[in-house]
Amino acid sequence: PKPGYYALKFMAEELKDGTAGLAITQYTGLRGYTFQLPTKKVWVLWSPDGVTAVQIPLPAGTTMIYDKFGNPIDPMPDPIQIIHPTYFEFPP
Repeated sequence: PKPGYYALKFMAEELKDGTAGLAITQYTGLRGYTFQLPTKKVWVLWSPDGVTAVQIPLPAGTTMIYDKFGNPIDPMPDPIQIIHPTYFEFPP
């Protein structure tokens, strides 16, 4: 399979049983949405052009961060750099 398959597979697993919520608009240069799941809340943020990196401070309450393939991202150093879809998990 190609890389897109693995990204889609992780997204489907990560957001399974989730309900899409509001758009995340507080970060200039990024797009994002919230998802509420039974055991966690997830934010997905990405750079719309897939090229321009945007740095944001680590969102308060973040418990885990994953790249588009589901690989954990070290929350340090802060700020976090985002280009491709990045998943932030929070308590429900």
